[in-house]
Amino acid sequence: MSNEVKKIGVFDWILFVVSVIYTISPIDIIPDILPGIGWIDDIVFLITSGLNLISKKVGETNLFLYSILKIIKFIFLFLGIIIVLLLLIFGSVIVGLINKL
Repeated sequence: MSNEVKKIGVFDWILFVVSVIYTISPIDIIPDILPGIGWIDDIVFLITSGLNLISKKVGETNLFLYSILKIIKFIFLFLGIIIVLLLLIFGSVIVGLINKL
């Protein structure tokens, strides 16, 4: 691992602002039909972009903590994508079954 950590850039702040706007907007990948389930994609996007900002800010002083936060960010993102895809597949199966009735 290199000893240089990229500082927080404009793209990082734009990503965070977009994630906040996505979280409060009514447009979602997973609709808010049931409380909690529709918030999963919002939470994944918001926490991932927040961890990105935090890891870069911490990385200016502590490279070990930066690497741990970076790993946590990617694990959280990977698990969030899997959960969202599973919910989309599950939802499409339910809609298909309802249409057959």
